[in-house]
Amino acid sequence: MAVVIKTSTDVLYQKVSQITNSLKDIQQQLADINSLETDLYNKFWQGDASTYNVKEIIDAGNELEPILSMLYKRPEQLLRITDLYGKVEIYNTQAEAGSLPTDFLK
Repeated sequence: MAVVIKTSTDVLYQKVSQITNSLKDIQQQLADINSLETDLYNKFWQGDASTYNVKEIIDAGNELEPILSMLYKRPEQLLRITDLYGKVEIYNTQAEAGSLPTDFLK
């Protein structure tokens, strides 16, 4: 028995937008945390201790960059999937109506 799952492309686009906004929020929150930590260390630590701790913050941020980069690729992939889904739905609608274009393989 085949399982058929249907949605609308509008819903898919909304979800991609929500994911993108969430990623932007995460990135901003991480930037805020880094800024607060840097300020904290600069206020309470001096000299080598301050330099060391600020470097640790920067290094931790650098470790997160590949993760954020990977996460930002997901909405792009989802948009491509959504576009393909929309094209298939149009094809299915045309096929049901018996009005497929002659050049549908393009």
